[in-house]
Amino acid sequence: MSTLGYKCPVCGKVFDNMPGVRRHFIRNHSNLDHCPVCNKEVNSLAKHLMRMKDDDHMVLWYLYNNLRGLRDKELKSKIRRIVKEKLKVKISVVEGLNY
Repeated sequence: MSTLGYKCPVCGKVFDNMPGVRRHFIRNHSNLDHCPVCNKEVNSLAKHLMRMKDDDHMVLWYLYNNLRGLRDKELKSKIRRIVKEKLKVKISVVEGLNY
């Protein structure tokens, strides 16, 4: 049996839901001094992510700020769709195992 999960684009850790990935990203990867996408050295990851327009940077920007301040509803929907598609993974679930 398998189910869907979402994978952190920085370290690959898998979560059951998108809020779990967002919390993990903020707690563990938001203070980086280099961009995980392009490896550029940055003073502020948030500012760097806002300036970059490709899908991979957009995914990290979404995880970083959840599109706060973005008023264009169509663009928000597009970004959410891209993020979910890029981070979605199948998780194999073995029934009957208790951890």
